[in-house]
Amino acid sequence: TRRISRKIVWQNNSQKDKAGFWTDLAVGFDRLKQPEEAILFAEHSIRIAPNPLAAKIQTEALLKNGSIIKASEALESSLVHFRDDLSLRNLKTSILLLQQSVDTALEHARETIKIRPDGLQSKYLLGQCLYSIGYVDEALKTLNSLQPDPLISEDRQRYYYMTGMLNRLSEEHEKAAANFKSFLLADPKNPEVL
Repeated sequence: TRRISRKIVWQNNSQKDKAGFWTDLAVGFDRLKQPEEAILFAEHSIRIAPNPLAAKIQTEALLKNGSIIKASEALESSLVHFRDDLSLRNLKTSILLLQQSVDTALEHARETIKIRPDGLQSKYLLGQCLYSIGYVDEALKTLNSLQPDPLISEDRQRYYYMTGMLNRLSEEHEKAAANFKSFLLADPKNPEVL
């Protein structure tokens, strides 16, 4: 009888609740660094009811597996439903940069900033695009407007590296030296940080 009651409860749950269940599983497997399982459960969740978290987990897991094209295709199909979702838009900019479509990435990053001008990750990605193209002054202005501390450590390292290189190109050698020192200290494997 206990099995039957669980089945009845499951059948009475809304599609959104069921999708949430599968999304939670995808998140769990993602945290356990098991991308294959994360992809499986995220895809199942999306089939039941598209949602941005499952789309993000699916795309990131595909990227971890080295499937950039599949990740891009999965993300594009999710962006149809969630055009203005900031995390998905930022993920698209990152994928475009990985694919070395820098001009398209820059255009997409600028569109994202129009949707949400205060998005820290969006500004960082815009700065990265500008840096990649070689727009030194605009990249410096964009990156200097950020407070890097909330960025994840990997992005914080890139931030300090990019600002160091840009300050060096602008012949701001003292600022460049400070950026490069911060770059080294932002490395979680650096013994001075431990």
